[in-house]
Amino acid sequence: MREWLKVLRKEKGFTQEYVASLCHIDRAYYAQIENGKRTPSVQVAEKIADTLSFNSSKLYVDYFIEPLQASLSDIPITFTHCDLDLKYTWVFNPQFDFDDNWLIGKQINDIMEETFCEKLVNLKKEVIETREIKKEVVTFSFYNKEREYLIYAKPLYNKSNNIVGVATAAVDISFIL
Repeated sequence: MREWLKVLRKEKGFTQEYVASLCHIDRAYYAQIENGKRTPSVQVAEKIADTLSFNSSKLYVDYFIEPLQASLSDIPITFTHCDLDLKYTWVFNPQFDFDDNWLIGKQINDIMEETFCEKLVNLKKEVIETREIKKEVVTFSFYNKEREYLIYAKPLYNKSNNIVGVATAAVDISFIL
């Protein structure tokens, strides 16, 4: 089941019928895609991704995720995608037992105190404005413990080369400092 896809659709206030019509596909076919019963063609995946503002590769990630999970499951690194509103559209290997699907559609300030969010928000906004890869050390507080993360951020583009969001890789460097 692609719960994240349903969350993104509902975040935008769209029905399955509306998304399907924008993508020129049948609602039942879209429902099967959303429920994980069908894998869309590349063209349909791109239309859905453009409609819901995410990178179309997300629809195929389940096929490739197992080796990545085996390699990174105990390593303190998190990968994310967010849209232009800085709402998470994809999260891999979240720290502190966050459920991937729970994070979808949320902004960082929905998850933690705003005092710890400003640097990350500014980093993402700068990446969107400059369209350049940036890095920053950011302090977060989880369970009353402050942790330092080295965050790399880069722009995400759709197939039309329009920026649709920001990808980040956050490495916990607290043990180094």
